[in-house]
Amino acid sequence: WPNGWFCGRQRGQHRAVMEKHEESFDYLISHCKQTALRDKKYIYHPIPVDVLHVKKNLGIKPLDPDPEKTIDVFMCGNSRGPVIEHAGPCPLYHWGQVMKNFNHVFANAMTDNPVMGWHEKQMASFKSKISIVWGDFLHATPGCIKYSADNYDWIKFKMGKIKDGIPEIPITPCIKARIYEAAMSKSIMLCYKSPFAGEFESDPYKSAIEDFFIPGEDFIYFTDCKDLEEKITGILEKY
Repeated sequence: WPNGWFCGRQRGQHRAVMEKHEESFDYLISHCKQTALRDKKYIYHPIPVDVLHVKKNLGIKPLDPDPEKTIDVFMCGNSRGPVIEHAGPCPLYHWGQVMKNFNHVFANAMTDNPVMGWHEKQMASFKSKISIVWGDFLHATPGCIKYSADNYDWIKFKMGKIKDGIPEIPITPCIKARIYEAAMSKSIMLCYKSPFAGEFESDPYKSAIEDFFIPGEDFIYFTDCKDLEEKITGILEKY
């Protein structure tokens, strides 16, 4: 998927590995439409989630009630601080600052604290009333974008807003397994509204979450930090 092609400490670092994958197999399966639809060698397939298997590994039997919702809001992602080196503002940091106003869990693997294990992270998702999710790649550097334009013109970007007074960031659709985990946990999904949202006629360049979930029915969009805080507050007041 796009971040497989241009990510790494240096732009294009993973290109040789990705091309080796392509050369080693007759067919490849990808959960990313951008990747799958550009080449007939790829077979598009959504990320599968086996809910019963997950519950079993968490010690929840099929007929057990779901865990009590004791956490207001949950998010899983990577953030060291307000700025990502060479990439600009970090959305997760700013969304994390909003979360601090509520009873929250931020499963952040980039902190200096011990990394939250899978069982603890997944159980926190189950216990959360709300989960913050996104269906985009958010950490593209200017070097990555130039490299993509020169080598992979099928990767498209648009600029997305995080917060007033903070520069917009380049975004490209990229489905995340965390979206499925939040749905599986019956956690209300607050999804960042991608600049690709609603572009149903420009597949595969539409918000990736919209392939599987209906806005306003299966999840709720938020546009920036102010909107995120207002929606968390409103949901908790009427939960």
